[in-house]
Amino acid sequence: MSKYTDRVEQGLCGFCGKTNCDCKEQRRIKRKNKRQLKKTLGICRECDKPATNNRFCKSCWDKQKLIRQRMHRKSNYQTTYNVEWETLYDLYNQQGGCCALSGIPITIGVDATIDHIIPKCKGGKNVIENYQWVHKKVNKLKYVWPQTEFIEWCTLIAKHCEAGR
Repeated sequence: MSKYTDRVEQGLCGFCGKTNCDCKEQRRIKRKNKRQLKKTLGICRECDKPATNNRFCKSCWDKQKLIRQRMHRKSNYQTTYNVEWETLYDLYNQQGGCCALSGIPITIGVDATIDHIIPKCKGGKNVIENYQWVHKKVNKLKYVWPQTEFIEWCTLIAKHCEAGR
C-alpha cells in the first residue's frame, strides 16, 4: 500500500500525515488560483495554448462540449466511440466543420453529432472509418438507415416534391 492510503486508514491526512490540517483546502485554493491566473493571462486550462473564451482553446472547448453532450445522453443511447478525441476532432476538421450529408456548418456541442455510416444494428462497427459528423436533425432523420439507403429515399422524396405532387 502507499503512504497516502496507510495514513488515511489511520485517520490522518493522506498528504502530510497530521490529524488536523488544511492540506486539502490549500490544494483546492492553489488549483483555483492557478485557474484564475490562466484565465487572466488568456491561457487554456487544459493545454496552455491561447484561450478563445477565457477558459479553453478551440480544440479543448470542443472536446469539453462533446464530453458534456455525451454525459447528458440517456445511458441507453450512450455510445463508446473507441477512438481518441483527437481522431474525432481531426475527422471534424477534415469535413470542414460541416455536416457530411447536408453540407450545413455544424458546431460541436451545439448541433453536431457523430453518426455511424453503417448503423451498429445493421452490423456497423465502432471504428473511425464508420463515423461521420452530421447535423443532429439529419442524424434524427437518418435514424438506423444505412447511408446509401437514406440518400436514395431523400432523392426520391426530393424528386416527388419537385414534380409538384
